Amino acid sequence: MSSLLQQLHKDLIQATKQRETQRLSTLRLLNAALKNKQIEQRHPLEENEILAVVRTQIKQLQDSLEMAEKANRTDLVTRAQEEINVLQEYHPKPLTSQELDQLVHEVFDELEVKGKEEMGKIMGVVMTRVAGRSDGRQIKQAVERMFSTL
Repeated sequence: MSSLLQQLHKDLIQATKQRETQRLSTLRLLNAALKNKQIEQRHPLEENEILAVVRTQIKQLQDSLEMAEKANRTDLVTRAQEEINVLQEYHPKPLTSQELDQLVHEVFDELEVKGKEEMGKIMGVVMTRVAGRSDGRQIKQAVERMFSTL
């Protein structure tokens, strides 16, 4: 069993014992999503697959958060933010803007980029190196910033 799955199981038990209903609900949803993915894949999930499920759950909650903010539903905003905070405990620490810019700069130098038409190539390499510690929008912005300085 993966260390993340073990940690999730321990946290589920702890949240149950301490009667943390919001945390317990979020962890149960994550556990269900992981089990569904495992059934779909037909093999025990590896660490990167678990992180992909966590990332998907966080993105869904962020979308819900944005919609709740537009609808001025502070109760839903608060709940979504709490759920995001719980899920982020299982996600690696995101890259800072400076770290991402540095990584993009390294990829630029390695690939010897000649023009903006190679943006997709750069994005692909950066996405694999980032491995879920930054989302596609942030990476795209960092690559565009690099092109604007050329």
